[in-house]
Amino acid sequence: MLGCSLVVIAAAAIPVVAGAADLDRFSAIKGPIAGTNLADLGAVDANGDGHLDLYTSGHTGRTVLLLGDGRGEFKDVSKAWGLMVDSRIPHLEPAATVAASPPGLHLFFQGEELIVRSSRSDVSYSGRIEFVRPVAFEVDGEMSADGGPTPAGPVATAAKYPLSARIDFTASGPGRLTTRSWFPHHDVRVSLAPDTPLDSVFVGRWATPAYARTMKFALVDRHGLAWSDYDGDGDLDVFVSVGGMVGAAPEDLLDELFVQDGTPLRNEIVASGIAKKKGRARRVEWVDYDGDGRLDLYVGNVSTPNQLWRQDAHGKFANVAGDLGLDVEDGDVFRWIDVDGDADPDLLLAIANGPALLFVNGAGRFTRKQLDDCGTILPNHMSVGDFDADGDLDVFLADSSMNRIFVAEGGGFSCRNATEFGLPARSATANWVDFDNDGQLDIHLIPGSLRRQTADGRFLAAGLEMGNSPTYGRCAWFDYDGDGDRDPFCTVARGRKVTQHFHFRNESKENRGLTVDLVGPPLNRQAIGATLLVSVAGRVRRHMVGEADGAHWSQGHYRIYVGLGAAAGADWLEVTWPDGTRQRLDSPGTDGRSEIRWRRGASPATQPPTSRSLTPRVEKP
Repeated sequence: MLGCSLVVIAAAAIPVVAGAADLDRFSAIKGPIAGTNLADLGAVDANGDGHLDLYTSGHTGRTVLLLGDGRGEFKDVSKAWGLMVDSRIPHLEPAATVAASPPGLHLFFQGEELIVRSSRSDVSYSGRIEFVRPVAFEVDGEMSADGGPTPAGPVATAAKYPLSARIDFTASGPGRLTTRSWFPHHDVRVSLAPDTPLDSVFVGRWATPAYARTMKFALVDRHGLAWSDYDGDGDLDVFVSVGGMVGAAPEDLLDELFVQDGTPLRNEIVASGIAKKKGRARRVEWVDYDGDGRLDLYVGNVSTPNQLWRQDAHGKFANVAGDLGLDVEDGDVFRWIDVDGDADPDLLLAIANGPALLFVNGAGRFTRKQLDDCGTILPNHMSVGDFDADGDLDVFLADSSMNRIFVAEGGGFSCRNATEFGLPARSATANWVDFDNDGQLDIHLIPGSLRRQTADGRFLAAGLEMGNSPTYGRCAWFDYDGDGDRDPFCTVARGRKVTQHFHFRNESKENRGLTVDLVGPPLNRQAIGATLLVSVAGRVRRHMVGEADGAHWSQGHYRIYVGLGAAAGADWLEVTWPDGTRQRLDSPGTDGRSEIRWRRGASPATQPPTSRSLTPRVEKP
């Protein structure tokens, strides 16, 4: 539930810890996110202009896309791109605040309530509202309402107010009908009486004039947005994972697949063949699991089996998760990583109150390994990074009960408690980030603050402790202003209380940074699955496309960030593309942003340079 207004976060209101040198690195800025109840938050270059953009999902609230200009400004294009749930009512989604409407009848969602409010005494309004599931309701003022038979069962007996899936209402003067639901609102049907003066009926939080006497309000419970050019036409498309309405979804409820060939985007989910079949979708990732050059889609579900949608040569998808043993239930915390270095993606997955699972990929078939020493209790999020600079990719698991670090060793993992490294025992989210570009991966945790990595591999507090012991957190660390370091845009909450948003500008000055965009073949332009080996001042570290992505359920931040410290540039770079070919670049240039393109017909041997420098570093004032 977001607005497009700007929020100023006062630095004095942010509790921080650490020395003055670290605190001086961050200044609170006027940020583009407002509202409550964010399901997710992430960065992506949605329009392909080289500047990173910001997007959010909000359960049944607004989905927001804010295009960045690379200098720190953002433009809301959510409506123009067709990301509203109903173009006829562009602000139908729930919000914490609702605009005042002209005199008449106003229907709008606020939080978990659908409200019908009449403000005229000279006009009578009447109609019927039908819900997929029974809701509680109450009236006040000159509003009356009658429901159908009260349903039986525990929900009905626990309700304070009458329950019904059908409500007939009449407003003979100023009054209000309030409905309350324990489930996401979906497929609400409103029928107004034939004599209703439609010119004084308004809908949504911005009081949009009603378009008909019979309307359908179909809110969508959006969680993850996975961005990729899956159809190879040069534009970024986005798959949206839709929740299953607490297990009560109708059989025909679908996820969404928005194709970009101009704006607004076009939903092609029906033609794609992807069918939820009541899957309660959360995290989603594009992945070429079988090495055929086409991106497939893995969907992590809650209380229902995960799905792996294999794409064929015609752009159609079929679920093969069951055939491959990947139909894990409650497996919405996962990452695809090349764990054993054979250039195909393996699947690491954490389940509540169980051992972590590693599915080792062998030419598109999987061997399941149970990581018995890697028990997880309440897993939230995985962050990938070569934190110990040994040339392979490690994973931090943020867990509400026991944070773990999966240390890559010999084609697998050994597990360590985060407290062994001086890190908090519990977190809602965590992101590896070299915030000062010194070449050492640091980590930001909520709750828990930013932690700087020391020379001995331990971590010390460095500021940015956000909120009052939050139980929920989302963060996107990305270079929004083009100055070579990553800036945090975060949202936190405690329980169901109002979300707080924190936006900062990173003022680090002493070290240089290199950002790299890998451009893959036509059907995988984002080079999903590629890794980058980087040598800086003789020290070698491995990076992965997507490691910078802090989103919980989404995917789209494909840029790679390399801290150079005092060095002017990297010694050399070596890309391993998803097809196993390699390209090495000696003396790849200075700091700034560079692009490396895949070469058709390359052999597995090392290839000559194919990079170009795109953007110089923007010097800080």
